[in-house]
Amino acid sequence: METTLNPLSKESAVLVTGYPLTREELRILAAHWATVYIDASAAATLLNSIGSTDLRLFEYVAARYRLMKPILGDEAMTEAVREAEARVRDRIGDELYAAFQRGESPLGDEAEGVCVETVPTPRPACPCVVCGQDVAAGRT
Repeated sequence: METTLNPLSKESAVLVTGYPLTREELRILAAHWATVYIDASAAATLLNSIGSTDLRLFEYVAARYRLMKPILGDEAMTEAVREAEARVRDRIGDELYAAFQRGESPLGDEAEGVCVETVPTPRPACPCVVCGQDVAAGRT
């Protein structure tokens, strides 16, 4: 098993034994991690700001997805991402979600007007852990 810097608590690195995890439970975990990933990607894009914790989180989620994908398969993984996209879209609203997909930073642009010495940073690519496409660039 590969080692990935864990941005979460130490307990999240402790494996459990004796629990018979089902495929549906694993699919629910896949949807959870996809939600975390897309939510952080949306925040980074909309605010035009990304931190080292975000980068470690993206790496951690991608590592978890690499473990889940052979078990669940492409169809279940894609469905988990669709579910996550709907959750994030419901939480932030259609307008901000559309801006996120276009790679726009309307919230970061507003903040830049407040800070005199703010220099905009380019939006980092946020590759989907399922298909590899830039989730902020929208679907083709």
